[in-house]
Amino acid sequence: MDTFKKICCIMAFCLGCFSGISQNDKLVMSSKGSFDKKELRDILDFQGMDYYKVSISGEQLKNKNYYIVSKEFWKGKIKKTDTIFDSRQHEVFRIGKDTLAFRIMSGKTSEKNLRVQFFFERFGINRNFKCTKSDAYSLRDSGTLSKINFGKPFYAFACILPTEHKDGSKSWCEVDADADMENWGKNLGIEHYLLFEMKFY
Repeated sequence: MDTFKKICCIMAFCLGCFSGISQNDKLVMSSKGSFDKKELRDILDFQGMDYYKVSISGEQLKNKNYYIVSKEFWKGKIKKTDTIFDSRQHEVFRIGKDTLAFRIMSGKTSEKNLRVQFFFERFGINRNFKCTKSDAYSLRDSGTLSKINFGKPFYAFACILPTEHKDGSKSWCEVDADADMENWGKNLGIEHYLLFEMKFY
């Protein structure tokens, strides 16, 4: 094989690799929170609730499956992992288009119970979690800041408490800035939080 043909083969191989990487990077998550509408925000603030309207899109999603898994962390350690939903349960749950759209809401229903609800086109899912007495839980759409690759898990949402400072103040800034989500308890001293993992396959 002469030099020209070798160069062409190498370029073709590199372009193939690049196109494969680009295809994996096409999944994008976007969301609109209750903060987009002042009246709704006021009502949900009064009730101590958070709400997001979510869209995850990409050509690879057509006729594919996905799952949602919750992970509970207490005092720096993962205490429970639970599969909330897996579309393989029935063919009707597969993603029919290139976009998965749903809503998610969270809030405390009692002193030590935190409820998270997912609303999809044809069904809804409710989950209750034991929690602390704090009313400062906040639902974050962490997936909008993530690089989402088809076939790989990512954390789409986090339900967290703020960090507490010596002067008694509280802040979510440190949590939002720390990408090491599984170690928030160890790194930031957060007593309890939930991570919601998703994967498309």
